[in-house]
Amino acid sequence: MNRDALDFMSDEELACEAAAQPYALHILIRRYQNTVHAVANSLAQNSADAEDFAEEGLWGLVGAATSFSPEKNISFKTFATVCIQNRIRSAYAKKCRTDGVQPVSLDEASEESLISDQASPELLYLQKERISELYERMRAVLSELEQEIFSLYLSGYSYAEIAKRRGISEKSVDNAILRGKRKLRAVWSRSAESE
Repeated sequence: MNRDALDFMSDEELACEAAAQPYALHILIRRYQNTVHAVANSLAQNSADAEDFAEEGLWGLVGAATSFSPEKNISFKTFATVCIQNRIRSAYAKKCRTDGVQPVSLDEASEESLISDQASPELLYLQKERISELYERMRAVLSELEQEIFSLYLSGYSYAEIAKRRGISEKSVDNAILRGKRKLRAVWSRSAESE
């Protein structure tokens, strides 16, 4: 299937193609990045938190794309939004526990904050280019093991399930995920600095 055909697919169709067509996932990320950033910004106290929460939100979106099931009669938009919110909520709650702060409910955030103005075609083009570049960098920095473990992790497998499937210890799974996150964070921060 060519890229032009993917551009005109529904979100549900793209989610079904995401495993076989990396560009389908690219399109979904482009379509949902404003939602990810809106949710992340609604809970962030500073730009570093916003970046961390947005990163977690993107992982939630990737997880939604890889685990979406059209048979469940739910729109991908609803499913993805819940996955994004849950992933960011978890990161937010963990940060609050670490900082000793009482968390604020995401439900209290204005629904209007999730709806952003339409971006200009120029901005959309630049964002598309940035996402493509990030994908290339991700492929370049993650080892084959890290890519596989991330794929399983984002598909909803627990550390124990991943360890069993790979025949390694849970600690090795945790280490691979931490190494991968560290590498990806470095890629994303270098990308942000270059803007």
